[in-house]
Order: sequence, then C-alpha cells, then structure tokens
Amino acid sequence: MANEADIRAIVQTIEPLFKKLHNTLYEIILVDIEKKQTINVFFEWGRIGHATISRQVKAVSYRSEQEKASFLKALKAKTPLPISWQ
Repeated sequence: MANEADIRAIVQTIEPLFKKLHNTLYEIILVDIEKKQTINVFFEWGRIGHATISRQVKAVSYRSEQEKASFLKALKAKTPLPISWQ
C-alpha cells in the first residue's frame, strides 16, 4: 500500500469539502472490508439539525494488519478531523 500517495489523494479530495462552517460537524469514517482487504474512506459533514452528507473519498487496499495500522496513524497525523471505524 502506498500510504503517502493515498493519504495525499484523500487530503486533496477532502480539502474543498471541509469548509469549516459554523455549527457543522465533520468526520472521516473508515469502513474495513476484511474479505477484500480494503478500507473505504468516507467524508461526512452535516449541520446541526440537518441531514448528514456522506461522500466516498477513496478505497485503499492493504496486505497486513501492520499496513492498516500505519495507514491509520499517518492519516491521523495529516488531518485535524476525527476519524472513526465502522
């Protein structure tokens, strides 16, 4: 897994969507599909009292648990947004 290239692509995709609006919650959601060894990365945002909008940013494949852990660690270092697993 090319961590740096994938993370750079994720950050570039999220930047125009992350507008830092008042009363808006932003979050990165990671969905692990273990059978395919893939992590789907979603960016979600929603204003308080309104519907949440979710957009898939990228699907990243991995070969081992160490690659998955290093991807999560690097993504947390590059983005100020909360990250959750599903």
